[in-house]
Amino acid sequence: MNVLEVPTRLGVVTLREERGVLWGIDLPRPLPGDRGSDGHHLPGGRGSECGAGAWLGQLAVAIQAHLSGQPVTYTLPPLPPLPPFQRDILTALFAIPWGHTTTYGALADAAGHPGAARAVGNVMAHNPWPLLFPCHRVLAAGGHLGGFSGGLDLKVKLLQLEGALTAAPGPLFKA
Repeated sequence: MNVLEVPTRLGVVTLREERGVLWGIDLPRPLPGDRGSDGHHLPGGRGSECGAGAWLGQLAVAIQAHLSGQPVTYTLPPLPPLPPFQRDILTALFAIPWGHTTTYGALADAAGHPGAARAVGNVMAHNPWPLLFPCHRVLAAGGHLGGFSGGLDLKVKLLQLEGALTAAPGPLFKA
């Protein structure tokens, strides 16, 4: 397994690749002494890109841009085979644009699985590629935050970066 640690403003994101396939993206975590959250010094990237081709470096650059608040449209790298339901949900999730949100139920509908909101939540909870498949953009019914594997504070930061939170009276999130 090849690992690339990507420094970002929110901490270090780890990409895991093997044999030209992206197996996972770990959400940002701070390093001891890291001052990235205030935009100052960040360590250089660390790890091995052996056998990954150019797509791993391009993904790293896109993640850095994303976590600095720049709108990003990701290109899908090679992924392992997925069960059909998971593939359907992730495909619909991938289509949610920067700065927008949806609900678990609406995502189930968009993926062709109406009534499967809880199953969508299960896919989100086990999403090995957060940011690429933006599960932070999925909310509970009524616009509540719901859950997030990186914690609700990180979910709010990501939604703020994307401008998906509104300051105006009315719904908290943009549809």
